[in-house]
Amino acid sequence: MKRRQFGAMLAAATFSLGGVGSAAADASAQETDPLQIADVSVSLGGITASIGRATFAFDEGTMLLRATDWSTEVAGEPMSIGEARVAVDGADAETFATVRAAMVEAFESRSASSLVSALADANVSEDAGVRTFLGSVETGGQLVADEIAATGTVGSVVPSGSGELLQDGASLSEVTALGASEWSRLTIQLGDTELAANDVVMQRDGTALALSSSGGSATLSGRTFDFEEMAMTVAPPETIPAAHVEFASRLRELADEGSLSLSSVQSAAEDSGVTVANTTEAVRNARFDLSFANVSEGGRTVVSNFETSGTLAELMTVLGQRV
Repeated sequence: MKRRQFGAMLAAATFSLGGVGSAAADASAQETDPLQIADVSVSLGGITASIGRATFAFDEGTMLLRATDWSTEVAGEPMSIGEARVAVDGADAETFATVRAAMVEAFESRSASSLVSALADANVSEDAGVRTFLGSVETGGQLVADEIAATGTVGSVVPSGSGELLQDGASLSEVTALGASEWSRLTIQLGDTELAANDVVMQRDGTALALSSSGGSATLSGRTFDFEEMAMTVAPPETIPAAHVEFASRLRELADEGSLSLSSVQSAAEDSGVTVANTTEAVRNARFDLSFANVSEGGRTVVSNFETSGTLAELMTVLGQRV
């Protein structure tokens, strides 16, 4: 059975560790013992996140990373997640022990370099199941979702070529050649409102991000609508901030030099003036195109060949009003 790198599954590990309150396990513990860490502070650029407790455990071939009481602030907008889980099936004890030891070293040294290397080198079956879950997501004091869950397999979820991006010397061709990320099912629930999409595909389309789903359903106020062939493209804003233009130029230079590493990318962002605030504003002004081939209720077509477009800020406003 083919095996592949799955480092991108925990790409959030490419951070610098700001501080750790306590760890309930260390390198001297049994290799398959759960690792529990409390009061974790993580920083990535201008974003700082705090996690009340994180647990990394191994149970009958499944590696499970669970974090509770997760809070962060982005561009002055607070966000909190009651619980986050990532489960990867089909792993062996040796893989878990390697990643676990690297996590211990990372938390003790306040450096993620060993963890990044371990994630990049770890191998699991392409057929291994992947399950992610976010519970009680709030932003600005408002509940955004009660639950967000997605399922897939390592071979489909992790884009081909992701492992190389966790190593120094990634080339521009490797970055642009990243494959699609495919999830078998994605569900988002808020109160009695639920969106369930099947065969969700996310991939790069030039400078845009393309998302698609073969179909699914949306439940709102007791009514259920079925949809077919959903497609959404998110493209950069019409006017790209000067800082991001400079950042893109620096990335091309790094790629030409063969020095496109995580640390060099972060330095390039800082030198170019890319911040959380101007990035958030650029995302809000990003353009989208959304279409559905067919929307029905109880077997009766409500609308066909539906299309709409605008900015993400406008879309979020409309969705908020509908919910």
